[in-house]
Amino acid sequence: MRQKDVSSKPLWVDSLLSGFLALLPDLEKGQARKEWEEKSWKVLVKRLATLSERELDRVLKIIVSPQEQSRIVRRAGVLKMLGGRKSYSAVGEAFWISPQTISALRKSIRENAYKSRWMRDSRKDRARRHQKEMEAILREEKRDIELLKKHQMRRMKFGRVRVRY
Repeated sequence: MRQKDVSSKPLWVDSLLSGFLALLPDLEKGQARKEWEEKSWKVLVKRLATLSERELDRVLKIIVSPQEQSRIVRRAGVLKMLGGRKSYSAVGEAFWISPQTISALRKSIRENAYKSRWMRDSRKDRARRHQKEMEAILREEKRDIELLKKHQMRRMKFGRVRVRY
C-alpha cells in the first residue's frame, strides 16, 4: 500500500515555480503595494532572463492568462507594424483596434512604458466622461418615454387605434 505524500507545499506548486516564486520579496505590513510591485517586477525580469525557452514558456503559461497572452502578442504585432511604417488604418484593420489604442501604443514606444487610456486620464476626466454618458442615457430614456406617451395604442371596437395625449 502506497503512503500519501504529505508535504508542506501545495500540490499546484512544482519545483520550478516554487523556486521562481521564492525570489519575490514579501509584502510587508505598511509597505506600499506600488513599491512592492516595482521591486517584484525587477526580480521577475532578472529571473526570467535566466530561464531556458521551455522553462520560460511553462512559467508564463502559469502566470499569464490566455487573454493577457493574447493582448501581449497583439501589442507586439502592432508595435512591429508601426516600426514597419504601416498606416493606422492598416494596423487597425489587421488587429481590429481603434486609432486611440494605436496612438497609445505608439506613445509607449517614445515613453518606454505603455499606459492605457484609463491610466492617462485624470480622475476628473473619467468622472466627467461617466457623467456625460449617464446624462445621454437619461436623455434617450426620457425621449423614449415621451414618444410612448404621444403614440399609445388603444383597443377600440374597430381595432387598435393610435391615441395621442
